[in-house]
Amino acid sequence: MNEPAQNYPYKKFKKRLIISTGCYSTVNAAAILRDCPGLFENYIFITSRNYSQSFLRTNSLLVEKLGGFKEIQFFKDIQNFSAYKDYFDEILVPHYLENAIKIINLNKKASISWYDEGMASYAPIGDDRHSRLEKKLKYVYNVEYNDKIRSFLFPKTPRKKISKKNLLEVINKATGLIEDDPGEYRREKTVILLSQYFSGINKILSEEQEVALYSDIVTGLVKKGYTVLYKEHPRTLNGFFGRIADNLGNSEKRAGFIELKFKTNYPLEFYIQKLDPLGIISVFSTSNFCVPHLFNVPSFTFHTSFFIETIEPKTHHDCFSAFTGELYIPCISLIPDAGPVSHEQAKQEVRAVFNDFQRNLPPTPENPLLKFKQIAAFNYIAPGEEFNACRELCPGELTSAIFTEEDKKFLQKIQKQCYWAYYFQKLYGSNNDIISALKRFLRFPCGFNLKVLMVKVFIRLKG
Repeated sequence: MNEPAQNYPYKKFKKRLIISTGCYSTVNAAAILRDCPGLFENYIFITSRNYSQSFLRTNSLLVEKLGGFKEIQFFKDIQNFSAYKDYFDEILVPHYLENAIKIINLNKKASISWYDEGMASYAPIGDDRHSRLEKKLKYVYNVEYNDKIRSFLFPKTPRKKISKKNLLEVINKATGLIEDDPGEYRREKTVILLSQYFSGINKILSEEQEVALYSDIVTGLVKKGYTVLYKEHPRTLNGFFGRIADNLGNSEKRAGFIELKFKTNYPLEFYIQKLDPLGIISVFSTSNFCVPHLFNVPSFTFHTSFFIETIEPKTHHDCFSAFTGELYIPCISLIPDAGPVSHEQAKQEVRAVFNDFQRNLPPTPENPLLKFKQIAAFNYIAPGEEFNACRELCPGELTSAIFTEEDKKFLQKIQKQCYWAYYFQKLYGSNNDIISALKRFLRFPCGFNLKVLMVKVFIRLKG
């Protein structure tokens, strides 16, 4: 990483700004800086929707530990943005954030690059703001998890891969911040369950629904012979561990459910090497992709279809993570029974399930199923391509003869709702009983005309 400017008193330094959304993006930015040539003073400005005392403390300590930054600021403390007019020569931004754009607009001559902050940095977005930003971009930096997950964003911009070696070096340095001994939680046949803040900032679920979701998962895992280590998401508003434990009932189940509780709540990646789990489990956390990539620990997802049904299409980053998890991360139902086997045998079996699942998958931009999901869910259909996009989601025998001219005109009006058309096809494709599929589809929150159209299409296909 570049050293602070005071070490070179006779040389002129350029100024580079890192805009961060928290610990994960700070780690990625620090890994990028290790390969950035030139003499720079590095600044880091951190933004969040929730500036809790814990968030402020953990991020301040992390930046200080990693070193190489002349100044750290939290956006909430910046009183006068105009003080940074024409101040920076380079800016690295992880997301299309209002605060970031303020800084970019004040530094029109600065070189701009976009970098990875997790799955939100991979989703395609049909948005004029991003098209305008792409004209200014110098590079896009992505981790490219397991060489499978590649970004759909900014296809015309030169891409650079964030070094796995650099990421591990930064994380290993950051682990010096840990005040506890994670090894105290180490058990045989453990899996780690990561919560997410669905009932918090995102408001996707109620707290009761989220607790019920995790309770079901823990019950199933304990029955299969696993000990479940539960890690709360740093931005969860109210802790769930106690309520989940209450739902488990008997003492045997409770004994197999342990909360990972540390003095400072850093990302799982800071602790995982000392925990040595058989796998990690989440709905669609970035750790589902990062942990296998960096530490060769398998990951599993659960209830993805439930979330695809629940999430509004406008929340495109969550949709993208759910879609990608569904296609690239094996479902928890595939985890083998660990009860009758040794720890080492269980580890081999769990890893084999993950490796077999991922082995023949194409990289994300080349996966036609995922590509269509992005088009359908994010209103990313080019003008005039509505019919072709809808045809892509259906089996090969679907041709233009299936649609009337009136149907085609209607398709042009339902770009955002094409997502539900995909989901109906998925139900139909996995269930030969079209009546059952129809009953499920008709519960979804899409428009009446779309339901009529898709019923018409699939009844014709059933023919």
